[in-house]
Amino acid sequence: MKEFKLNPRMAVSVFVILLCLLLSSAYLEFQNRKNSVLELMSLMTENLTQTIRQAAVNSILSNDALEEELADRTLAALRIISKNIDQRMLSRDALEQMVLENQMVGLQIINSRGRLLRATLFAPPALPGENLLRDWLISDQPEISFGVQTDSLSTKSLYCIALRDPSGGAIIGYADAGQLLNLRREVGIGTVINSISENSAVTYIAIQDSLGILAATENVDAL
Repeated sequence: MKEFKLNPRMAVSVFVILLCLLLSSAYLEFQNRKNSVLELMSLMTENLTQTIRQAAVNSILSNDALEEELADRTLAALRIISKNIDQRMLSRDALEQMVLENQMVGLQIINSRGRLLRATLFAPPALPGENLLRDWLISDQPEISFGVQTDSLSTKSLYCIALRDPSGGAIIGYADAGQLLNLRREVGIGTVINSISENSAVTYIAIQDSLGILAATENVDAL
């Protein structure tokens, strides 16, 4: 029986061919897995973007709804107070009582030139946005909202709105803005994106427009 001898060159050729096949197979497998991972990451990013977009919309709508409710309630209280002021000059005690009855914090009464005439005990010492207030007094707008203001003495956040009275002056009312600010902290878009970043593999999230960063996770200083 003739003994079979493997040609060294043939052996090397077979080895090289098998090695190439293995490398090709490994490369194709790597590319397939890479593409699968990229597709999965792309899908996750798209879903995450949609989630953040919807969360931002919901946050804005919730904030706007609560702010509108606070403004309507404060304005309704100012209308009631305005009718009573038309009927008689109220003392500070009477003003304080009306403020409490209408669930407000403070009240200021100004004349047509923006001069402070009377104020309740817990009203801020300064008028809100004096330039804006002065422009409003010479306009035809019946009321104006100054939004959330901070009392410089107590550092308490107050929601401020002014209503014109028949004399040409105005009544400025202050309501507690704590509930509004708590909502912003709890469901604001900043809280939402930080929560997503902390509980997932996402490194950072940022919402940016042409002017700069609108909201971002705590680890983002600039983009």
